[in-house]
Amino acid sequence: MAIELITLKEQHPQDDLDHAVSFSEWIDAGDTLASCTVTVPSGITLGSGVKAPAVLGYDVVFWLTGGDSGNAYYTQVAVVTANGRRKVVDASILVLDPTP
Repeated sequence: MAIELITLKEQHPQDDLDHAVSFSEWIDAGDTLASCTVTVPSGITLGSGVKAPAVLGYDVVFWLTGGDSGNAYYTQVAVVTANGRRKVVDASILVLDPTP
């Protein structure tokens, strides 16, 4: 079984952007996403408060800011469904600052 790795849109170190991971192709009919957890490494900041990770339909939406230019950061997005299923998706994001 292959581990799923998705690529999030690139961002500048000073950006504060929302990202979404869709679970629509994985979830069974009649089930819903009940909760989510997003884990990020040190060096990039996960949003909190109104920008905290949230379930929106079949998607998990979360905000990221910071990071060092030229670095790729690997995150994990985990969900639990109302029927007790669990799914983890790994995602990478590249932080770039094109100014010298």
